[in-house]
This record gives sequence, C-alpha cells and structure tokens, in this order.
Amino acid sequence: MSEDDKLPHMHNVTLREAQTIFFDNIRTVIFDEHELRSLQSLLRDYSSIVSRYGFPTSGVKSSYIKDILTREFKDKIGFHSRPQRNQSDLVYDTSGSGSYVEAAISSIGVSSEQLVQNVAARLRDDVKSIKLVPWPPRVEELEEEEELPPLVLQLLSALQGKHGVDLSPSTLSLTSLITQYIIKRPTTTAINATVTLHGLTRSKELVDSYYKLGMGISYPNVLLLRDVWTMHDLERCSVCPAEIAEGEPSISIIDNDDFRNDTLTGGGTSHRCNWMFLQREERLVHKHEANTQDEQPRIKHAKTVSDVLTEKASEMQTVMPYRTVKRGEPPIRPKPTTVSSSTEPQRQRSIIHALARADVNGDRPVAAEQNIPSYNGFHAGLNMWQDKSKAYFHTSYNQPPDKSVVKDVMDKLVTIIATKHMPFAFLVGDHPVYVLITLLKAENPSKFSAIVPFLGPFHTQCVMMSAIYKRYKGSELGEVLVAAGVIADGSVDRALKGKHYKRGLRCLRLMYEALMCQLMKENLGPDLADETRENLDILRDTSQSEESRADAHVALENDADLKSLVTNMFTHVEASDMANYWRDFLSMTDALMQNVHAVHICNWDEYVSSLRAMLPWMVAYDNNRYGKWLPDFWAMLTALPADQVAFLRTDFTQSITGNPYSNMAWDMWIECTMNKGSKMKSGWLSILQNEKQLLVHSRNVNNVAQIRAAHNAFANRKKTKRKHTECGPKRMREDDQCVQDLVECMHEFDTFPFDTASTTLRTLQSAMMTWL
Repeated sequence: MSEDDKLPHMHNVTLREAQTIFFDNIRTVIFDEHELRSLQSLLRDYSSIVSRYGFPTSGVKSSYIKDILTREFKDKIGFHSRPQRNQSDLVYDTSGSGSYVEAAISSIGVSSEQLVQNVAARLRDDVKSIKLVPWPPRVEELEEEEELPPLVLQLLSALQGKHGVDLSPSTLSLTSLITQYIIKRPTTTAINATVTLHGLTRSKELVDSYYKLGMGISYPNVLLLRDVWTMHDLERCSVCPAEIAEGEPSISIIDNDDFRNDTLTGGGTSHRCNWMFLQREERLVHKHEANTQDEQPRIKHAKTVSDVLTEKASEMQTVMPYRTVKRGEPPIRPKPTTVSSSTEPQRQRSIIHALARADVNGDRPVAAEQNIPSYNGFHAGLNMWQDKSKAYFHTSYNQPPDKSVVKDVMDKLVTIIATKHMPFAFLVGDHPVYVLITLLKAENPSKFSAIVPFLGPFHTQCVMMSAIYKRYKGSELGEVLVAAGVIADGSVDRALKGKHYKRGLRCLRLMYEALMCQLMKENLGPDLADETRENLDILRDTSQSEESRADAHVALENDADLKSLVTNMFTHVEASDMANYWRDFLSMTDALMQNVHAVHICNWDEYVSSLRAMLPWMVAYDNNRYGKWLPDFWAMLTALPADQVAFLRTDFTQSITGNPYSNMAWDMWIECTMNKGSKMKSGWLSILQNEKQLLVHSRNVNNVAQIRAAHNAFANRKKTKRKHTECGPKRMREDDQCVQDLVECMHEFDTFPFDTASTTLRTLQSAMMTWL
C-alpha cells in the first residue's frame, strides 16, 4: 500500500486541513525518520495529497513548498542548496545530530572533493583509535591477531560491492597497509611480510623497493628487529637457546662447515665450526614461559644494540688453547656384550619390495604401467606420520673444529647441562669430531661424564658407500650403471664414493633390486604359499588403504615360509667365484640399507646390528679412520646405561617435516640447516665473514620461521601435503626402467653374476677375466 492510500478520503476537507495532512507527513519523514528529501520530491507529495480533495496544483512550484514549510516549522527545518545545476534543495531536520546530517549531505549533496575530505576525516579518527603493535615488537607479539580499523574494513568491503564486511586475507592485508600509510607506524602485516621477504631473499634492494611502495618496513628497521630479537634470546638464556627443555636429555651437533672464497687471484676454502641443538617440538619451552622479559624496556636505538651484539659475538669466539701429548687412539673399553649382527630383516624387506614390483609370475610390468615406487617411496606409504623436531642454532666458531674448539664446546655444554638439570647430553659429530670428543672425555672423565659422544650416522653411511665402491670399483659396476642410464658418466664415481649421498644410494638400490629380482624369478616364484601371494596382491593394489597394506607387509616380514625360501634361495646358485663375489655385494648393501632404513624409522636395534655387520668391511677398506674408531663406537653403544638406550630407542633420529619415513640422522640435521647456507650464495659470504651478522643470523633462524608461519597463516596459505619423491609417476617409471635396463645389460654382456652356466669371475660390462 502506498503512502497516498493511507490518507483519509474526505470530500469536505478544506485546503488548510489538506496542508495539515501534508505537514504531518513532513513530521514523520523529516523529523521522525530523519530522511533527506529534495524540494521536488516534497512538491510531488504535496500535489498528491492536496489533489485528492479536489484542489488544483498545476501552478504550485517548489518555492511555494519551501515558503509554507518555513512558515510552519521556522528554524527547525533546513534547506541545503546543492552546487549541481537543475537539482533542488535538500530538506533536513536542523535539530537532528550533526553526524547523520553531515554524512547524508556529504554522500548526496556536496562536491566530490568535499566528500573525500569528510570520509578521510572519519577514517583517520577510526584508524587512530586502534591499538598498534609496540615498536620494536617481540616475535610473540607478531604472532597475535592484529587489530584493524572497522570503518576501513567496511569501506573496502563496500568498494567491492559486498553488503557485509569482507574478512578475506587480501582485504585484511590492504586494511593493515592503509593503516600504516595513515599513521606512519609499522603494522603487524607490514612487519611480517618484510621480515619474511628478507628471510627468503636477503635482498636490500627488494626490501627498500617494497618499503618505498608502502608495502613494508625499511631495511634499517629489519636489521634493527633482527638485532633486538637476538638480544631478547640472549637475555632469556645466555648459555643456550631458551627453548631447550629443562630436565630432559639434550642432543647437540657440531660439524665442520667449509665454504669457497673466490677472489680475482684465485680461490680457497675457509672453515668454520657450527654448533646447534635439536629437540622435539612437544618439548619446546615457549618464550613467554622462559622468563618475564616483557618487563624489560624496549631497545629502539640500532647503534646501541649493534655495538652490544658485536661485543657479545667477539666474546663467544674466544677459545682457550688446549693441547695434549696423548696419541689419538681409542680408549680402553670393557668387552662388548653379544649383539646381533644380522641383516636378514633388511634382505626380507628388499625381497618383499622386489616381489611387489613384479607381477604374480615374477615378471616386471612395462615401466609405464608400474605403480609401485622404489624402496623409500614404497615404505613411505606403509609408515605412520612422525613427530616433528626443530633445530636451534647456537654458535659458529671462525675456525675448524680442532681440539681447542671442541674442548670449548664441551666446557659450555657442561654449563648447559648444569643450568638445565639434564641427566646427560649426546654430542654428535663426524669421524674427526667424534675422535676429539672421545679423547677429551677420556682425558677429563669426571668433568665430561654427562657428555655422551656419538658418531653421526649420515657420515657413517657415506663411508659405508665408499667401502662398497672400493671393493667393486674394478668390477665395472659404474660402467653398467651408466650404460643402463641410471646416472651420468661424470657423476657415477663421486656418487658411489658417497660424495653425492642420494644419487649414490639410488644407484646401489637399483643395482641390488636388478640382481635380486632376477634371482627371485629363477628360484623363488613357484614356491610361494597362497597366503604369501594374497599379501603380495594387497601390496600391489594401491587402492587398498594404507593400514591394510601396512598389515600385509608386517605379515610378510613375519612369514616363516618366505624367510625359509629367502634363506635357501642361494642354495640353487653354484658356489662359483663370480657368485661369491657378488653375494658379498648383496651382504654389504644389506648392511648399508638396513642402516638407512633404521634411521628413517628410528629402529635402534637394527641400527646397531647394521653397524656390527659392516665392521669387517670398514676395517678392510677404511682402516685408518672408521676401521679404527667404528669398533670403538659400537663397543660404547653396547655398554650404554639403560636410560640412555631408552632415549636412543625413541630419539636417535628425528624428522624435520613429520612426513612418514622421513626421520633423519642427527648429523644430517646440521647439514640440512646450519651448514646449508654456506653452500648457497645470496650474500652468505659477507655474513660468514662478519661475526656479529653471523650471530644475529644464527639466533634468528627460528624467529624468522615463526614470523613466516604467522604470515602464511594470515594469508590463509595452506601447506600442501607432498608425496615422497619416489612416488611420482615419472620417477616410478624411470626407476623401474632402470632396473629392467640393468638386467638387460648384464644379460646382453653375459655377465649376470649368478648365472650357473657362466661361473668365471669377470667384469660386468666388458666380461674381462679377473681374479679375487
């Protein structure tokens, strides 16, 4: 129903009474509902009301309406003249609040320039009313939700044509940047974005460009933040990272870090010693729990904090010389307890994997149709997700890890153990570092009693690969791998020596699988039990759930009939020189792969067994280094107290990603984190040669990571779950094709090691006669 239909229809109404009805309508619209109405619209209302009662309205103009309204309401009603031509005045209630009148008039009746000024004034007041993050902010303050001005959010939402408030990351980010632009103070979004950009690129040019474009903070402010955060960390705990848990065993790793110095006159290699801690995330001591640092005053002067850090970095580099006359021989240890040296579990797993990659008849499918990945990818689909751990960079010495540096590390570690009330602490290193730790502990048994030396598994595996290479270098193993397209000719030697870790492991795995799948096809296939075949079918069916495939794999590992068949498989092979020579290859590779597998799944018992299985070969092919010290390490492991063994069973390897089958050796952690930077460019050489910059970088790695995580969460950037590298279709095809090509090469060259018709010891490619 229209407003006109609501008016009374009376035939005896006078003109004055009709005007009274019009004035009542004005009271309702202008004074009660606070509407802005133009004189033209009120003229139409007047004509509609008056004409109902038979009074003429053809000569009535807007000036007449303005006149009768002025007489009736006097100064209670106002008229606003609009600058645009042919637009009548606006009528409004002068007694109403100025806010609604200003806003309404600004939106309708003023010029564009005046409209912008009115909106700017209101938004400026809105922005100034919010609480900004204090400067310089602490890391934990930048992880909190940012307070944003509501009117700016509403304006940006309206500009997109949305009726409600848009809370998308782009709108929130733009609101924060507008806030920074208005009040000239850094906002959380701008700080986090710039710190993340600098952490990824270390580019002063990019940071300055984004700052000049109003999308971040200045480069000097980024450096100030990093310095201040380093000061905060040192104030929380001066002896070690404050996040290290109290009362728990600790893991720390030291390693030599070499990097190239390229100059116009030539190049050289510089060395440093890096020291870091490793801890599971659930044991993290949060920064707000470490102490009450919020009560301390905020440092805002870049020069002051930079000078303090420079002095602190110099103090941390001071190393007291330590020299002894004792020779570097392993200490005397008690007789080791009997520990298994069996690698049968690994051979069983390898055969199960090879059977799963073949069909029911033992034949390999066409490489393009292979849907079972190589060994690591296969087991990544059978294992549970891991608990994540985090690295904490501590100190970087400007000299290699000689005896004086390692002694200084151990002295500081003793202080850390006492401060954090640790029962014991593992100190991890490669062979040279492990030797120094062991000798220093033997020379100072009482002082370093709580420190347990540990020989890094990653470096040990590299030496295991080198031992295999030394034994089989003359067999033309590398030439066959190149001929089959597994690896390039220029890389094969360094890969097999353990210099290219992943490529070397891949070469050995594929060669092992090529030998084993041919042996199984000839000797194993027909004798498999029905239950074994059923479990293998489950493993081959990738549509089955991960739980069912994992259960099938466990059943096959415990399958007594399969174990018996694997044990007796070589009885069908004539005990020839060629067969015996390559059976050693399988045995050495079993020990290496069991060591790697034990690291990936944190199986302590299999790890110790694989070390024992490899000891004779290490003594033979690396006599002066690991051949001398690996037996000492193994003997120490067999005599560890029960509490240390219990810790190692759960923590001797840990995961950086939390993905299945992703645990890494402790010494690989430092290679993938603290040492990694020196192998890259992006300004690292200048950092490595500046102790203060290096201290700031080391202590801020996790801070920058936290800021980056907060920034990604604010941007609603979800981290996609990545499959294992070997699970990709292309990689599966390539690996399977390499296995088939290796088998074909050996048959083409007539050099298959376990061929009963050709038992003479000879090389794999040229089939040259040779001798053991």
